[in-house]
Amino acid sequence: MPSSGDVSGGTVCTVTGSNLGNGDDITSVIVGGTAVSLIGAQTTNSVIIATPEHVEGVTDVIVRSTSYGQSVFVDAFTYVPRMLNLLP
Repeated sequence: MPSSGDVSGGTVCTVTGSNLGNGDDITSVIVGGTAVSLIGAQTTNSVIIATPEHVEGVTDVIVRSTSYGQSVFVDAFTYVPRMLNLLP
């Protein structure tokens, strides 16, 4: 999983850990207090997401599944301001 992404959201990440679900029962992923709108492929140890929009700062990532409950990854993702390319 990238450890940081743009405040506008949309960073595609693979969240990895032990016992995140049984491969198809992850019910929600929350980044910085906001549920992600896109949950992609999932296994027992990973899930692909796209981050939601959020203000700048460090956030927790929470994965919830029917089989294993809740897994919390503290300070797992940092939102950074959008960087613009300015040409002279």
